[in-house]
Amino acid sequence: MKTIKNYGLLSLLMTLLPTALWAGSWGDKPENVKTYIISVGQDSKNVLTPYKFTWQRETGLAFQSYTDGNDAQKWKFIVVEGKENCYQLVNADGELALDMALNNPNLHSGFPCMWSQNIGNPNQQIYVTKKGNGYQLSAVSAKNHKTYYLSTGYLGNLSPAYCGYEDDENFCCHRLV
Repeated sequence: MKTIKNYGLLSLLMTLLPTALWAGSWGDKPENVKTYIISVGQDSKNVLTPYKFTWQRETGLAFQSYTDGNDAQKWKFIVVEGKENCYQLVNADGELALDMALNNPNLHSGFPCMWSQNIGNPNQQIYVTKKGNGYQLSAVSAKNHKTYYLSTGYLGNLSPAYCGYEDDENFCCHRLV
């Protein structure tokens, strides 16, 4: 997973540059049930999109070119009651939720997937934390109580960039617009 680290560090460094958001912004946290687009760092062309790589059993996520009007690239943020800065991210197209799939307590990294909505599932409780000019997206594993952070990278020459997770917070920052 060394590739994730290289691109994660790059995306973190890119978020430290001055930025202009596509469509307005909020203060420290997103608004409940509002729809947003998630991009990595200053790369506003590639946004979080459901995508099934050949090796995946479930539909995963990738960062693909933004297409105007593509609801699959939009995410509704639903507040998780009783948890600060915590949201369920529901895809505006298929009404499935981003699920970090943190079921193996021995993993240091892996791949989130799209799953049926269950706001009580810790894998679907995504913490959105302001970091620099961006936001860090993370989830806490119910198995080992570690925090895992949404990341991105490439596997060899495969395209598009995949969406993964790491247990090292120094990798990722995302823009939400």
